[in-house]
Amino acid sequence: MVTDEPQAASATTLDSEVEVSRLRSSAVVATEPFTDAVPAYLSNPIPDYPRLARRRSWQGVVWLLVDVSSTGEVADLAVEQSSGYRILDRAASETVRSWTFVPARSGGLAVASQVRVPVEFVLEGS
Repeated sequence: MVTDEPQAASATTLDSEVEVSRLRSSAVVATEPFTDAVPAYLSNPIPDYPRLARRRSWQGVVWLLVDVSSTGEVADLAVEQSSGYRILDRAASETVRSWTFVPARSGGLAVASQVRVPVEFVLEGS
């Protein structure tokens, strides 16, 4: 399996005290050597940090299990591990559902795959 070290990609929302970070995904299961599917970060939006979560200082990491089609579209996704806050889990799920991925490849052909995607919600200065 070809893998790269996870890399953080972050952006600040309109509220300067809030930062939302995403880490690069990694394949969950591989039965034969192939290149992992990875998010196309330049075209994928970061989740909005829900106002209620900001007001209540809720933070956490949502781990999503994403089925990526051979065309790079999200075929399905599920929350693998909750942040502990349904509102953060929902924000991450709704946003990642619209993402585009660079599909996994096996033998030079694009194939469907499954990846784990962490979405981290962090309040700056915490």
